[in-house]
Order: sequence, then structure tokens, then C-alpha cells
Amino acid sequence: AFSALSVQLQVAVARHLRKCRQENGSDANCDGHVWIEAGSNRLEHRKLFVLESGILELVLPATKTRGELVIGHAGPGSIVGGLCALGLTATPFMTARQPKPTAEEEDDSEGSNSQESDREKRKTNSRRQTSFPEELVVYSLGPGHIHSLEQSFANEFMKLRRCVLECTMKSLRPYLLRAASAGFFSRYRREFVDRIVEFMRLRVFRSGELMFKERSPAHNLGILIHGKLDVIINFKTIGIMEASGQCFGESALLFDGANRTSTIRCTEGQEALVCLLKREDFHRVLEEFPEEKSRLEDHVRLTLTQLTLLDCFRTCDPMFLRLLSSKCTLLHLRWGETGCSPDMEEEAECMFLLNSGMVVVTQQGDNVVRKLRKGEGIGFEAGLGTKTGPPGYTMVGGLRGCTLIRIPYPKLEEAL
Repeated sequence: AFSALSVQLQVAVARHLRKCRQENGSDANCDGHVWIEAGSNRLEHRKLFVLESGILELVLPATKTRGELVIGHAGPGSIVGGLCALGLTATPFMTARQPKPTAEEEDDSEGSNSQESDREKRKTNSRRQTSFPEELVVYSLGPGHIHSLEQSFANEFMKLRRCVLECTMKSLRPYLLRAASAGFFSRYRREFVDRIVEFMRLRVFRSGELMFKERSPAHNLGILIHGKLDVIINFKTIGIMEASGQCFGESALLFDGANRTSTIRCTEGQEALVCLLKREDFHRVLEEFPEEKSRLEDHVRLTLTQLTLLDCFRTCDPMFLRLLSSKCTLLHLRWGETGCSPDMEEEAECMFLLNSGMVVVTQQGDNVVRKLRKGEGIGFEAGLGTKTGPPGYTMVGGLRGCTLIRIPYPKLEEAL
């Protein structure tokens, strides 16, 4: 568990560790003995534990919207409780307890030809009903010893904290894989998502600490493990994120040069445990899975289209707009490139919405030139089927090019 530390610090840690043992079948084991309790200020729950054998389950406390949630298991070699013990959090985020004995199902099928005697069956059933985990052997490191280590190894203590974060991340990995697969990465293959989770890093945010700032460059996607986060737009809090497993900040992975559309800040009086994935790590893994690139392109197209449609047609049913977004296409125009003109009959029944960049439109006959801004469109009559014939305008990409949402009338009819 401490292999990344210097030999001197490893020796000092080992010297202060105290062995604890929990016998199999003991009353504490049967009751799911709690070694660390979430939110507790008790001294015995502020220790760092290292498991030699056995298993502890890691549990998030119940909230108003759900019951307690088992999000991981710590096995031999794992560090438990280090986040609070090393001062990364004020109180423990998770409860660490011994799993309760599991009562396995008995085989009660009728007509069995088993030759077991009644006595042998009773022994077998007894073993099934008292299936305890292996003996739990734990070493503890108390607050006093931790303070002494911090004083003696001030320059290396941050390494010890990183060691604890990495070990906690390993214990939570199966849960993160499920959360990622159910959220942003649901359209990607399991092998790809599994590789992505390897690059995620655990981070603790303190009360009021800023995570993302509105209009700043977007570099990370986040997955909330525990805590509460404020969502702020134009200095106003518009919502709170508190659902464990919730993904946010996806634009960092999808779009080049993306900026944050909102500020994310840890709620006052709370602490938050978050997993972060860097954009460069995501694209590094993408290079290992070339077949996933086409899924990413589809993902980008669908997300861009949904955001633009939801912004332009705010009074429409969101479900209808999501369906429509799956039937639209993206049109990328370079500077000076024509996207639509009176002689392009294939665009006669299309409307266009500007998603990014700038486009220059010249109306036929009056030579009036205007520039479309993001969210603005043209060709609505043709796109809604109320006008036929060739387009009455010419549309050309602006100085830095542009991206438009192309909506043909037949596709709009399919979505209705």
C-alpha cells in the first residue's frame, strides 16, 4: 500500500502500525462491525487502517432521496479511512464495516436423487447459512502517530496523501465503472470505459471551493461520488448536484476549445469527493480504440444538435426535440464556402440553425447582407413545409468558418 513512499517513511509508518484482529463468527462480525462511521467525529473513527486479510465494505450514508449505498469493497493491502485521518476531509465520507454473513440459498428442488444423509444435509445447510468472510486482520494508525509522521516527514506527507487517494480509487473502481457506463459513456464499449476509468483521479473539494468557472476553458469531466455541488450561471445558483454517480462537464471531452457554461462550486458547509478525467487522457485512450472514434463523432453531433434545438425552440416538447436531433445533420463550412444558394435544389426543403462560428447570408434580389449569430437560423418556411422552390438566399461560411444544424422538412415530419 505504501510502495510509492521512501524507505524511511515506510519504516516509520510500519513502526507505528498497531495490529487489530476480528475473529470469524464473532458478535461484532455478525452485526456488520463498523470500523469507520461516515460523518463521525469520534477519535476511533479517525484512524487510518491497513487491511492484511479480510474484506470491508464501503458505504455512503442514506440521503433524502435514497437509502445507504455500498460503493466499494476494500481487500488485503487496501488503505481505509485515510482521507479523514490525513486531513483531506473534516469527517469520514464513507462508513467502513465488515460485511454481514451471507445466507446462501438452499437447494430445495423436489425429487432430488442426492444420497446425502439427513445429518450431512444439516451440516451442509449450516455451513451455507453461516458463510462468513475470511478472518479480518487490520493494522491501525492513530491521529497522534499520524501527526508525528507529518512533523518528521513534512516534505513527503503529500505523497502519503496521494497514496491514500489512489488506494481509495482502486476500491471504488467497480462502482465508477457502473456509474460511467450508465452516464456519459453509455454508448461506448465496456472495454473502452474500463480503460477510461484507469485514468480517472480522485479529488476532495472543501466547502466553497471552486471546481469549474463559467466561461473558462474546459479541461475535465467529473463524476460526483459524494457531497453537494452548486451549479451557478451569471452569479446565480440555479441548482444543486448531489446524486452519487452523476457526470458533469462533458463538453470538455466532446468539443475542441470548449468553455464552461456554468460555475461548479462545492456547497458551503459541505465537502465533495469527485473523480476527474482529463480531456487529453480521454483522447489518449481513444487512440487505443479507433472504432470508438465514430461513436464519439456521433456523440458530438447529437449533443451539439440537442443543445442548439433546446436553445432555439424552448417552448417545444424536449422529448420531440431530442428525437428530432437524431434525424438532423451537421454542416461545417470553411471561410467562403457556400452552404446554400438558389441553384442548390437539394437544400430547397431545409432550415438551418447556427451552432457556432459565423455565417453570412445574402437575400436574393435585394443584395442585403446579414450575419447570423449563434442560435439564429434561416429557411424556416422551407423547413416547415410552407414554402416550396429553390432557396431565396445564399449562405456562406464566415471568417473562421461555422457549424450549422441542417433540418430537412421530411425529417421534421418523421419526428412529429
